[in-house]
Amino acid sequence: MTAASGTPLLRALVAAQLAFLAVAAIVVAFSFSHFTQDERAHFSYVESMARDLTIPTVGRELISPATEALHEGTYPAPGRLDPAKQGLGGQSYEGFQPPLYYTVAAPVFRVAGGDYRVKQRLLRLLNVVLLLGTAALLWRFARRVADDNEDPLALYALGLTVLLWPGLVMRAVSISSAGLELLLGVGIALFAWDTWERRDPRRLLLLAVLLGAGLLTRVSLVAFAPTVAIVAFDVLRRSALPAARRLALGAGVAAIPVVLLAPWLAHNLHTYHSLTAQAAVRDLQEPFLNPTGRQFGYDDVVQGFRALSRGVLPEEWWVKFLSEPWRIAGYLLGGALLVVVVAGLTRMPRPRAGRLAVVAVLPVAGGLVWMLYAMLASNWDFFLPRYLYPQLVVFGLLAAVSVRRLAGPGHAVPIAAASLTGILAALWIYLAATVTPFTG
Repeated sequence: MTAASGTPLLRALVAAQLAFLAVAAIVVAFSFSHFTQDERAHFSYVESMARDLTIPTVGRELISPATEALHEGTYPAPGRLDPAKQGLGGQSYEGFQPPLYYTVAAPVFRVAGGDYRVKQRLLRLLNVVLLLGTAALLWRFARRVADDNEDPLALYALGLTVLLWPGLVMRAVSISSAGLELLLGVGIALFAWDTWERRDPRRLLLLAVLLGAGLLTRVSLVAFAPTVAIVAFDVLRRSALPAARRLALGAGVAAIPVVLLAPWLAHNLHTYHSLTAQAAVRDLQEPFLNPTGRQFGYDDVVQGFRALSRGVLPEEWWVKFLSEPWRIAGYLLGGALLVVVVAGLTRMPRPRAGRLAVVAVLPVAGGLVWMLYAMLASNWDFFLPRYLYPQLVVFGLLAAVSVRRLAGPGHAVPIAAASLTGILAALWIYLAATVTPFTG
């Protein structure tokens, strides 16, 4: 392999990675008939949007008998359990989530007809498409971020390894907003970089629309808001537009996400007498997630940061981290990523390093601040790697740029990409062969 763009071995590597990603995603979509983790409640949310064009009310709406039967594996025969007697498991408890993904998924639910098995498969395949769309956006990002001395295909190959993590693929393909969250997170970062490079103030309004769409998908994408704000400020500051026009554009960038969120917030006000449904969610979930009402402290924050090192695996497979070698491997991976990125940024020209830090590092920091606030101020544990996956995909591309800056021209980036891909392929095969059932 060489660093030259378009070498046959490098193109073959990327083709193999994309094929690997597609196969892994499709296998996850079809390999298990039951619902995993919160998938049943997300499926119920889509069902409500498709059937009634309404968001399910937290604490009031139960999952449907057909959904319960599908989860138990008895469908099309009735399920053995009554959702009304299952506590949290029988509730459509994801109704507090923003509605964009479920609105997009509702037509897919309807087009599947009356067969709930087909509905389940098609919704997962929708998320496979979103995951592959994220891979396509990442390629465009690699092309935009590469300088004249860097091969974008090599950067892409190394950045693509984050999308091959079993944990990321599992969460992205399972029925939830995670697939759209990934697509929009990478899209926001790409468009922010592109807008900054072009210094086109008109593009800021589209960037604000993307951020609003992200917030309508998952509120945790607020982690990208500081990036959008900094890009908007710098582009407008350097613009030759009249001051009044710049002020109007800045106000528009700030207002657009709020306007897009307004109907959902109004729904919450009407339904829960609050801008969010957090109080209803807490009343419903806390007896199951924190039955003793324990107050989280700084020791829990430390444990939370340790849990983030397990992001390569889905939570269903975290039992593997009970062994010391797995824990050490997770810590080494997280530490290596940080060291490489920091060292690489120090070797870059200051303007480029600053932009990469704002677009690729700041969203990770924003996500961590959001987790800290949730744990210490709201006493809610959100220290789970899945809430950082969109940021980590972008961060992985920065790591690829950093490896290139540290190693110089040559074989280092393609070899690192090929090595990590081989390790991840072996990990997938090992987990599929040793974890029973396949999904945990």
